[in-house]
Amino acid sequence: MPNDPAAKADLTRRISQAVRSEMTDRNLSQSELADILGVARTTVVRKFMGDRDWTLSDVAKLASVWQVPITALIPDDGEAA
Repeated sequence: MPNDPAAKADLTRRISQAVRSEMTDRNLSQSELADILGVARTTVVRKFMGDRDWTLSDVAKLASVWQVPITALIPDDGEAA
């Protein structure tokens, strides 16, 4: 995660958007996402709200389970999620 708070918040927002997009495509609930990540649903909610960071482990696990490149879940500034 970046050290700059604004950059960190932006990265968290972009990851959240990408994960939400994949969840919608796969018709997954937050509870199902929590099961995949091995965390409580409230932890997933906090990640989407920006109160908890997405870890590289989270992103790598989702990319593996969903069979998408990690970069699909960590879009660049100019990429649409």
